[in-house]
Amino acid sequence: GYGGAREEGKQLAGCYWSVFNIVRKSNLKTVAFLRQLGIYGYPISEVAAVSTREAFRFLAVESTVEIVYFVCFDLDTQFAYDTALRTFDWNV
Repeated sequence: GYGGAREEGKQLAGCYWSVFNIVRKSNLKTVAFLRQLGIYGYPISEVAAVSTREAFRFLAVESTVEIVYFVCFDLDTQFAYDTALRTFDWNV
């Protein structure tokens, strides 16, 4: 579960990059992440912030991918992603 002091953000970012590397090697143009958050107690807002940040970082270096979808199954998750996208720091 989420402990807050175990660098979960770095681990989560690494998971996204594992997927992005498969996307790159497979020459895919679209990738979708199905999001139902909170299973391990990880704060939804932090998951949304990390995942959107890493997606933007990936898109900045990978020109063949056209779309990254975050499919949200509930309103709390959708709100977290909407907030993460609205408040994204483009200088990251």
